Amino acid sequence: MVGALIRALLYLCTLALVFYLVVWVLAELGIVLPIMVIHIIGVMFVLIAILVLWNLFAGRIGSFDWWGRGP
Repeated sequence: MVGALIRALLYLCTLALVFYLVVWVLAELGIVLPIMVIHIIGVMFVLIAILVLWNLFAGRIGSFDWWGRGP
């Protein structure tokens, strides 16, 4: 569990670093993206992050006995 969580966090941090690195390199080359495009790509990053975390915890949330009743 802890190993999967650390792997997911490393994956998400690497993805965020690549995103900002690409935006920075494009700006240095003189290709400035409109702010709305950067926001849309940022929203896509957040959605990917939610999917990664959901896949990490989906099995544990689905199998949790919320109401204290047995199977």
